[in-house]
Parts: sequence; C-alpha cells; structure tokens
Amino acid sequence: KKKPSGEKDTKKKKEKKKKKEAADVEEDFDALLAESVKIDSECRMSKCSASVKMLGGDCQFCMKRFCRSHALPEIHGCGDAVKRFARKEAVVAGQRAAGQRGGAFSAGKPSSAAKKAHLQRKLHKQLDDMQHQRATKTSKNEK
Repeated sequence: KKKPSGEKDTKKKKEKKKKKEAADVEEDFDALLAESVKIDSECRMSKCSASVKMLGGDCQFCMKRFCRSHALPEIHGCGDAVKRFARKEAVVAGQRAAGQRGGAFSAGKPSSAAKKAHLQRKLHKQLDDMQHQRATKTSKNEK
C-alpha cells in the first residue's frame, strides 16, 4: 500500500515546522539569557545604568544588585526593611543581655517572689535587732 504524495508533503512540512520551532525556542532562550546577564550587570536603580560587574553590591533585603552610590538600603528604598531588622536585632540583644545579668528569664536564679520573701525576712530581722538595741540602751540609761 502506497501513501498518497499529499501525506508525505504534510509530514515533511510538520517536521520542518517542528525544527523551526525548536530553533526559535533555542534563540529565545539565548536572547533571554543574554538579557538576564545584561540586567544583572547594571545597577537596578531606575535611571542609573552604572556597571556593577566589578564594584556592585547585593542588597540583603531586596536581593538586587546596585552600584556603589546606590548600595545603601536607605538610598534605593529598603529603609523600612532596615528599621524592622534593627528593631528585631535590638530586641534579641536585649533579651540576651537580660539573661546574662540575671533577668527574669535566667535559669538557676531564685524567682522574684522568693527573692522578695528573703528580703522581707532580712528586713524584719534588722528591725528586731534595732528594737532590741534600743531597749537595752533605755534600760542602761534608767540605772
């Protein structure tokens, strides 16, 4: 059984079309890759096209590359993120410091209620001693 010549032509056209599409996809990928490299080598600040290949800086908050003049987060728009980060770090440092100097979160230290009770007992003992000393002084003065 022989296939009609029209079917052969259609098959060849489909194969050519597939090859052409594959080539287009490969060219598109290459163009996309080239564009990505170009974008990554320029400062991401609008209206700045300085090269960042050698002396660029990555922002730790927005993960973009900037030239040296726009590298500070406050300059390119990450100022709020920096403030939040600094506040969070300050809270963590404060908690660490409170733990080191025997704050409320320290382990192995007496609780504030136990400490208060101890100080109450100490105060009462001192008051009793002082009252006893006064009583002995007045009894000596009477003689």
